[in-house]
Amino acid sequence: MRFGEAIAHYLIAAGIEGVPRALDRGRPVAAIWNDPALLLGQCCGYPLTTGYRDRLQYVATPRYLAAGCEGAAHRSVIIIRAEDQANSLSNCRDYRAAVNAPDSNTGHEPIPSGGRAVCARWRFFRDVIETGSHAESVRLVAAGEVDIARSTSSVMLIWSASSARR
Repeated sequence: MRFGEAIAHYLIAAGIEGVPRALDRGRPVAAIWNDPALLLGQCCGYPLTTGYRDRLQYVATPRYLAAGCEGAAHRSVIIIRAEDQANSLSNCRDYRAAVNAPDSNTGHEPIPSGGRAVCARWRFFRDVIETGSHAESVRLVAAGEVDIARSTSSVMLIWSASSARR
């Protein structure tokens, strides 16, 4: 049983009504966070304390098991395709970059330090697109639609596991 299914199972067993049986990955993240029927989800801390502070309530912080994570602390990663020869960020000038969202600290800040506005001002990247999620940023790098993205080690762990199942 997957994590989301296990949570649903226990909530239903506890008598909670309206519990979805599966995670909703078919809508944009903003639509999910703004849905009054949202029961439980995982959100980055920055948007939780800024744009959604009046609509979402903090419940718990996950304890990450991915490499480089300790307890509730996660690690950001910058990703490029395996065949790319860049060995430092300075070698990534003029790349096409993907960012999660303007309100995501991990998925938006710094590629390089200072985030998208600085990158645009420096004209460091050829293009910077917003994807709406870490997973979509990773998918676009893997598909060759962008050259570089920033994500988290926990998302990369999930991505690797789901890719292995495909």
